[in-house]
Amino acid sequence: MRKVASKDCADKLQSALTWRTCKGSEPACQDDELSPSTARKAEEHLLESDMQPSMPASECQLTAVLVGAQAAVASEEMPSSWNEVPDDILRAVFSHMPSAYVRVTRLVCKGWALAAGRLMQSLKPEHLDGLRLAQRFPQLRSLDLSHCLHTVAFHTRTALQLQSNVTDELVGALAPLHYLRDLSLRGCTALTGMPSTGFRHLITLQQLRSIDISNCTGLQDSTMGIINELCGLEQLRAFGCTALTDSSLVKLAQHPSLKSLELGCNSNFSDVGIRALATVQSLEGLHLISLSKITNEGILPLKHLSKLKHIMLARCPNVCETGLPEAFPGRHLRVFMCGTPLRRSMCAWMSSVLADLDMLLEH
Repeated sequence: MRKVASKDCADKLQSALTWRTCKGSEPACQDDELSPSTARKAEEHLLESDMQPSMPASECQLTAVLVGAQAAVASEEMPSSWNEVPDDILRAVFSHMPSAYVRVTRLVCKGWALAAGRLMQSLKPEHLDGLRLAQRFPQLRSLDLSHCLHTVAFHTRTALQLQSNVTDELVGALAPLHYLRDLSLRGCTALTGMPSTGFRHLITLQQLRSIDISNCTGLQDSTMGIINELCGLEQLRAFGCTALTDSSLVKLAQHPSLKSLELGCNSNFSDVGIRALATVQSLEGLHLISLSKITNEGILPLKHLSKLKHIMLARCPNVCETGLPEAFPGRHLRVFMCGTPLRRSMCAWMSSVLADLDMLLEH
C-alpha cells in the first residue's frame, strides 16, 4: 500500500511540475523526472498535512509541496559550502580588509585559501617553488624576491655575508605568471642570466613593466639580451650589478619602450656604454650613481633625447657640473657630488634610497 501511495504521489507531483513548465515558470529542480527521495519527502509532507495521497489536490498545493520537498532533499543531499562562494564575491569582501587580514582568511577553509591565492596580486615570499607559486597565485601583478631563500655564509674568516639561493631555473619557473607587471630580483646573487638557463623563460612575461636586478652580482652581459625581448618593459633598476659591462648597455640601447633607467655602483660602465643610450628615444628618466669612469663626454650626447626630462648624477667623480645645465635646458637636472668612499653594499643601498627620494620629490 505504501508503494502504491508513493507512486500516486509522484505522479501528481510530476503532473504539477509539467503544469508549471507549461505556464512558463521555472520548475523547482532541473531534472525532468522526480527522484524517489523527492517523492518520499513529498509524500511525508502530504501525510503530515492530513492529505491522502489518492485525494485530488489543487495544482498550487502540489507546487508548494514540490518546492518544500525538493528544498528538504537539497538541504540533505547538497549541503551549502563556503568553498562555493564565487571569486567576485570574495574579491569584494577582501577589498574592504587590510592585507594582513586577507592572510588570515586563508585559514578559514581550503576553498578560501585557494580563492585568496587566486585573487592575490602582490607577494613577497621567503620561500620559492616556482611552479607551485604560479599555480597558487595565477593573478599576481607584483612579485618581490629580494628576501627569498637567503642564507648566511662566511664571506671571510671573520665576516658573514647574506647569500641568495634563487637560481635561474627557479626564476624561469615563473613563466606562467602572465599578468605579472613588477618583478624584483634585488639581491639574488646566484642569478647568471645566461640564455642557456631557465632565466630565458622570462621573455614570456610580456606584461612586465618594471624589473629590479640591483645587487645581482652574478648577472652577465647576456642578461640584457633577454631583457630586450620584454617589449613592454618601461623601468629597469640595475644598481650594484658589478659583472655587467658596456656591452650590456649597448644591447639595452636597442630596447623599444624603456622609459626609466637607473644604473649605479659599477666600475665597468664608461662613456662608451652611456653614449650608446643616446639611441633610446623612449627614455624619460636616467639615474647614474657612483659610476667612476663616466665623464661629461659620455653624458652630453644624451641631450638629443627629446623625451628625456629627468637626469640625476650622484657621486660620479669625473663628471663636472659646468656646462651640463646649458646642455639640458628645460630638463630636470640634479647633480650630487660626494667624494667620501663607501663600502660597495652600502653604496648600492644608499643609491637606491636616493633614487626613491628623488622620485617622491618630483611628485
